[in-house]
Amino acid sequence: MNTAPLIGSLSAPFALEFQLNGGDPNSNTVSITNFNFGSGSATALPPATFSGLASGGLGSSVTVADNTANPFNEFYQGFAPGNTLDFDVSLTTNVNTLPAADTFSFAVLDMDLFNIPTNGAGDALLTININNVLTGLGDVQTFSGTGAYSGVTAVATPEPSATITLLSGAGILLGLRRRRLA
Repeated sequence: MNTAPLIGSLSAPFALEFQLNGGDPNSNTVSITNFNFGSGSATALPPATFSGLASGGLGSSVTVADNTANPFNEFYQGFAPGNTLDFDVSLTTNVNTLPAADTFSFAVLDMDLFNIPTNGAGDALLTININNVLTGLGDVQTFSGTGAYSGVTAVATPEPSATITLLSGAGILLGLRRRRLA
């Protein structure tokens, strides 16, 4: 993610926010690891704050989970922006019995703990609809900042193994299509 537009902003300090919302009996867990802040760093202000089933810290890893008793789960902690921000996201994909997806989202909060404005729903920079009984495994959407934050952009990069799996699936489908045409 490009975080260079945040450097020197009057809206500092900033915080990274991770949420997992759902609450279906088929709980999910999201792990966020391998934080790289470019020339920035994790900071003590604002301090790490948790609600629901969230734990960890930007210095190592963050885990956010959900279940029926905890449908809203959030973690946020301060960071000093560098030119870029990178992290890895791993998640479970337990399919819900309700026609609603568990949703993981990532945002950047300003000094008043409001999301910086983006072109995403709820001013998120990244959303992942983990699962849904109607649609199966969900989609990943990335968004960009707006206004003073227009240069803040998120880009999702799939794991190489996921890319290989997708390409293999496409190759099988092409092979089946050729077989039917013959």
